[in-house]
Amino acid sequence: MIRRFVDQRSIQEVAQELRRSKGAVTQLQLRALQSLRVRMTE
Repeated sequence: MIRRFVDQRSIQEVAQELRRSKGAVTQLQLRALQSLRVRMTE
């Protein structure tokens, strides 16, 4: 998430850095955002 939003990188750029597919990065991002939402509402 830091690479994606703070560093303002595209999903493609993050995928290349992590050596994962764009789909995998999208899934990781979705899970991270869901986890953050849960923690912020507690």
